[in-house]
Amino acid sequence: MLPIRIATRQDLRAIATLEENWEREGSIIGFEAGGIENFASYVDSPDKSIWVAESQDAIVGYVSATVHQTSKLAVVPHEGPYVEIDDLYVSPEHRSRSIGSRLVESALDLARERGIHYATLFTSSSKVADIMRFYENQGFEPWGTQFFRRV
Repeated sequence: MLPIRIATRQDLRAIATLEENWEREGSIIGFEAGGIENFASYVDSPDKSIWVAESQDAIVGYVSATVHQTSKLAVVPHEGPYVEIDDLYVSPEHRSRSIGSRLVESALDLARERGIHYATLFTSSSKVADIMRFYENQGFEPWGTQFFRRV
């Protein structure tokens, strides 16, 4: 089983490289890599965290999450905290090995450790059926649907 651990500043370049690979895959609609600066905020902020999965001393996946306080979010009680999973990526050659599931659990552990009872996420994956099945298998439920088209 590959180790999952909290990311450090030394991991930022490897995480940014994974994100660039993700962008090149073209599986996320409208996705643009944010780079090292984006991920640095997850290492430096008490309300953000990022975890990595390692294989043979190489980072092969990551999940980032942010703790929010809500005032009007339909699925979270008024003024209740929630964790939002911001990004989840596992390199293609390491998929279907439960790494994504374990990374999601790491983010949910953040919620549990803080006494938070809700987690949300947004996805713009072009592989809608696959991503829906993955997150439903993690215990998430759909919350609305958004469509688009060119005119």
